Amino acid sequence: AVAAAASARRALYSLSTLSTSTPEQIAAGGSADAPKLFQLYVWKDRRLVARMLDLAADAGFSAIALTVDLTWYGNRERDKRNGFTIPPNYSVRQVVDALARPAWTWDLLTHDVYSYANIDADVPAEALADFINAQMAPDFTWDDAAWVVSEWRRRVPDGKVAMKGIVRPDDALRARDAGFDGVWVSNHGGRQLDGAPAPIDVLAPIRAAVGDDFDVILDGGVQRGTDILKALALG
Repeated sequence: AVAAAASARRALYSLSTLSTSTPEQIAAGGSADAPKLFQLYVWKDRRLVARMLDLAADAGFSAIALTVDLTWYGNRERDKRNGFTIPPNYSVRQVVDALARPAWTWDLLTHDVYSYANIDADVPAEALADFINAQMAPDFTWDDAAWVVSEWRRRVPDGKVAMKGIVRPDDALRARDAGFDGVWVSNHGGRQLDGAPAPIDVLAPIRAAVGDDFDVILDGGVQRGTDILKALALG
């Protein structure tokens, strides 16, 4: 539904690697020439990365965003306080909360278990949690990033590539030199590192470093229209 709405308004639609729909399904639900971006995670297995690129290219996606601000599963303290785990542990507290929300519980019990469609649509997502965590690549390098760029351009010669997770001007310059068309200023919602800078605070220095002819996208912290105006003013 979101993809169809974005297509109708000619707005860019982004699909995550860990989505519940495949690129093919998204393409079938909207206009074939509507702008679509695939958010690619950093995996250890290059064959898995190549498969994700194939899925996106075959479905007509015109751009990818290589996500480098999630190379390790963060210490999400709120989830620990709430007892949230994947797979769920069904604690007494969770059972009580489920009973207190019968509409939510009924919806959960009467619908199919969600899956990571791009990984294995026939296996529940919670069963793949360990596999996903094991695939995160904290040793990802700039050479690996350049490989992703070359692999995408081989499939989609005029395709665009952004690096998501940049918070430093020098890294923005390295991304530009590595062949990326733009950078996505992001700290992954501030839930990976407690000391990470806010994207809005590093936006102006990054724009000053890369110049005006390079795409810079702000991610995170936008809650109202004035936040958009501030981001535009800062680059």
